Amino acid sequence: MALEPFQCTPLGRQHNDPVPLEYLHDPEYEKSGAYDIELFVRIQPEGSASPEEVCHSNYKHMYWTPRQQLVHHAITGCNMNPGDLLGSGTISGTEESSFGSMLELCWKGTKDVKLGDTGEVRKFLKDGDTISIVGFCEKEGVRRVGFGQCVGKILPAQNNTARNYGTASDKLIRFINIKLHNYWRSSSSWRVRIALAAKNLQYEYCAVNLLKEDNKGAKHTKLNPRGQVPVLECTDSHTGKQIIVTQSLAIIEFLEMAYADQGGTLYPTDIATRAMAFEIAEVINSGIQPLQNMAHVAQMEQLSKGTIKSSDLSKEVVSKGLHALEKLVCDRVPRQNENTLGPFVCGTFAPTVADACLIPQLYNAQRFGVDLATTCPNLLEAKQACLKHPWFVVSLPEAQIDAL
Repeated sequence: MALEPFQCTPLGRQHNDPVPLEYLHDPEYEKSGAYDIELFVRIQPEGSASPEEVCHSNYKHMYWTPRQQLVHHAITGCNMNPGDLLGSGTISGTEESSFGSMLELCWKGTKDVKLGDTGEVRKFLKDGDTISIVGFCEKEGVRRVGFGQCVGKILPAQNNTARNYGTASDKLIRFINIKLHNYWRSSSSWRVRIALAAKNLQYEYCAVNLLKEDNKGAKHTKLNPRGQVPVLECTDSHTGKQIIVTQSLAIIEFLEMAYADQGGTLYPTDIATRAMAFEIAEVINSGIQPLQNMAHVAQMEQLSKGTIKSSDLSKEVVSKGLHALEKLVCDRVPRQNENTLGPFVCGTFAPTVADACLIPQLYNAQRFGVDLATTCPNLLEAKQACLKHPWFVVSLPEAQIDAL
């Protein structure tokens, strides 16, 4: 386990404190019940160039261990499932600068909390303040473990009569009766299935058999005149109108916006990382996939009167495209900082829209016999991480009802 080298003696409970109840007794508590995780909270006022640190604490100040928290949570019959999160609550140290909440830092409003040398002070957060929370483990001789950062901005209270999209619960039920018209082996369809899995959405799977040219029939071309898959269809429960969206990245954008408060997300919160994710997605979406598309290469073979073989052309396009993408990823995600990188293609700790486009394309590369083992290690590393992730597992081509 990555955190094992950082186990330590907890500092939160004193020897003269009451003894925990029997079911909370942890014989390992005194020697290894806590973790040495550095914690920082910073505030950046609106218009300020940089954030200012207001708290530096450590997870070893926790009064209860993770094991005790888990046991106490479950003792009344509330079971935990993989992926569930437990909140630690306030983690305050003994020094004033390590108090873990604004209420403690300002001592119920009696003290000013200085934001560095800016002249700004706080007792409570203000509209426009951006708060960042960072945690990491660092120890000589041991690989650094980072937890990324959690960033949020305080926005002014909204006038409910003027809102455009309704409450969070309104959003979740606004778009209903979702149907996905797709083909099991279509890489563009696979991208959308990943996005639907990320949002944990139930939908009707409408199989469109491309080999039988179902996509050219009147029923499908009414949804998409170009006769392509995927097509997302749903109903706007606010207006009763039918919503139809074609093109995989447009569908992913719709799902991200329509279900922003549900499930996970394929969009990184960091602006630069999000731009990189879309850069990679577009390289695949517009620079590789269309050029190896079955209809395109078949037409090229026909126009060349057989001098160009569709299978050879597909292999060449995919090979060149993925080799260029490997170089792009190496340049954008320098591996010398691997201690702070996640396993996915953008160096993130969760899949992004880039991974949703990459994995289907790697699947095509395998079909066309492209050798990537020695030339694309970063892409293959991301592939291994994705294929273990539940969003990808349920969306695999062979797992679909129309798989041949």
